[in-house]
Amino acid sequence: MVFENDVNDTNNSGLHNVDVFAKEMANSDGTNIDINNNQTKREFISAKPNRTTEGYVEDAEHPLAISFEDEKTIKTYTRGDFYAGQIRRYTLVSWLEGQDRDSTGKKGTPVGATLKLGVEITAYENE
Repeated sequence: MVFENDVNDTNNSGLHNVDVFAKEMANSDGTNIDINNNQTKREFISAKPNRTTEGYVEDAEHPLAISFEDEKTIKTYTRGDFYAGQIRRYTLVSWLEGQDRDSTGKKGTPVGATLKLGVEITAYENE
């Protein structure tokens, strides 16, 4: 989840702009339906809505997460018109879900798992 805040925004339109991301479900049968009535492997952000004959349908109370860009990149943001003295704050929230099976088939906390997180910021000055 990425919160973007423009603390210089006087009308508060930029406060708490949030995007929630999730990797698409690999083993999904494609029964999630997005707001445009298309089948998708995107995951619901929280609880699924009630199932319809078409599947689980996205609505304002049950949004779908944004898919990752690729296997190594969640999202690339490009922001222009950034003026001297402006402050833009980003808050990154990450959570892990799931269980791993040990050699006996018993579910438990993943053993030996690793996670690598990184943020890269590049800025250019135009005159």
